[in-house]
Amino acid sequence: MTVTYLSAQNRCTIEQVGQIIDIYSRVFTKPPHSETPEQIEQVQADLIRMGEDPGFGCVMAFVGEQMVGFVYATTMEAGRWFSRTAEAGPGFLVDVDKCFVIDWAVLERFRGRGIGGELMTRLLSERAEEYAVLGVLPGTRAQQIYQRAGWTKVSEAHPTPSNPRPSADLLCLKLA
Repeated sequence: MTVTYLSAQNRCTIEQVGQIIDIYSRVFTKPPHSETPEQIEQVQADLIRMGEDPGFGCVMAFVGEQMVGFVYATTMEAGRWFSRTAEAGPGFLVDVDKCFVIDWAVLERFRGRGIGGELMTRLLSERAEEYAVLGVLPGTRAQQIYQRAGWTKVSEAHPTPSNPRPSADLLCLKLA
């Protein structure tokens, strides 16, 4: 099996967005995420909007013509932190631009082949920020993967009336 990787800076094509959302739907509508069709629509709208951000980056994996995985991120500017946290966030992160890894997924039948790790490595190697941050559901396999790769927990995010998304552990990785 030959896997090819494609990086996109500052925007994905409409076809790529459709493929990303197809994978996202197949991965994140299952437990423990159990996302709804409305949440999937919001992810698509957010992905299209984020593609306009100068700090947006995406890496996609293909086997033949089929996209089998993706990861995308954008810059979280200095002074910004997650709105669903009780505390202000660690100063060493709040005070600098951060690479905010938004979503990362590989189709189930392609997992365990190093594709996900290569996607993340390629994404992070292209970033100028000193740190990367992301949110992950506590106690999941994904959290274990991140921790084995050196990510450390720095905070927690919890549901709010305006953002009822599930609680998440916020993790950080030093890039430079």
